Amino acid sequence: MDKDIFFKALIKFLDKVVLSGGTFISIDHENSSIEKPASKEGVRELALIKCLVQKSETNLYKVNEIKFFNRYYYALTHNSNDPDHNRIEKLRADACYPVSFSLENLSVRNFCKDTNFYVAHKIEWDITIIKDMLPEPYETFCLMKSLAPVMKLPYPYYGGLGKWPTLSEAAHYAKIDCSNLNFHEAITDARIVIKVLQNFVKALNSRLKTASVCTSE
Repeated sequence: MDKDIFFKALIKFLDKVVLSGGTFISIDHENSSIEKPASKEGVRELALIKCLVQKSETNLYKVNEIKFFNRYYYALTHNSNDPDHNRIEKLRADACYPVSFSLENLSVRNFCKDTNFYVAHKIEWDITIIKDMLPEPYETFCLMKSLAPVMKLPYPYYGGLGKWPTLSEAAHYAKIDCSNLNFHEAITDARIVIKVLQNFVKALNSRLKTASVCTSE
């Protein structure tokens, strides 16, 4: 039953995307601060991946990546002795964009200007840093909260009702091989979210095909 509820929510989201231009954006960012809400000053990486959702005449869905935005920044609290400083410095190379995310604005607005749907593993955390740059109104889909009642991971502090799954746990549940991937890299995590969704879209299509066959008999 919980999986049925998840698939109904997924269909609702996908149909809205299709009717509103056909795209959604997967978001992930890495932050030097663990404060909530997420701090713009602490952003070290931001990844935005735009995906196209298509719906066939037989009501089957397809989700494909079409473009991405991936940037690295120095957190305003960084110092040259921070081990992550050298990593960011190498990744930025000869970057021609702001050194701090707090100075970012127009590029993010331009990337998101034609999209009103956003997905992330933990959407409330990731969308915080860009929500003032997004066209309104916008809608979101939280992978973590949507999958929790489906996966039912044991956690005694929740009375055995299941904990929020990590992205790694969600990927494992979706049977995605992550052995060569580095979690907690923004572009990697944003792509894993898409892969998890694509896996469930595939499962959804199988359900829809089966239902169609049963209806026609």
